Amino acid sequence: MMENKDDNPASTETTEDVKRKKDRDRCDLRLPGSLQIFTFQEGFCSKEWICRMMIALSSIGHPIKCQLRNLDLQPSGTFNTNSSQINDSEEISNLMSYDMSNIDLYVETVKREIFDIFSNTNMRTLSLGTADDASNSSQILPTLCK
Repeated sequence: MMENKDDNPASTETTEDVKRKKDRDRCDLRLPGSLQIFTFQEGFCSKEWICRMMIALSSIGHPIKCQLRNLDLQPSGTFNTNSSQINDSEEISNLMSYDMSNIDLYVETVKREIFDIFSNTNMRTLSLGTADDASNSSQILPTLCK
C-alpha cells in the first residue's frame, strides 16, 4: 500500500480514515519465533485484531499456547462503519484459510461472538474455562476441523 508522503499526510484523509489506519496498525503483530505462550487477559479488542493475532500465532511454526481471558469485543460504537464490518467478515474468512493446528487455545470468560471467529478452523485444542464458555462455544464445536 502506498502512503501519502506530503508535508501533511493527513490532509487528504478523513478523521475516520485515520482512526481505521491506527486500528489496522495496532493489528500488525510481530511475534518472536521463540514465543511459547501468548496471553491476552482482560480487555477489549476487535474481531479483526483477534483474527490477525491468530494468523500471527499460526505462522510461528511450532506448537504455541494462546490464552484469552476476560475478553470482550470493542463496544459497537467504537468503529461502527459498514467498511469495518466488511473487514471483520473478510478477516474471519481469511482466518479459515490458515493452518492453526499448532495452536492450543484456552478461553475463559469470553463473549459468544468471539467464539464465532473460530468456526471452521483447525486449532490443535480448544480448552474452555467456565460452563458459560462451554455454552457459548456449543455452536462452533461441530465446525472445528481436525
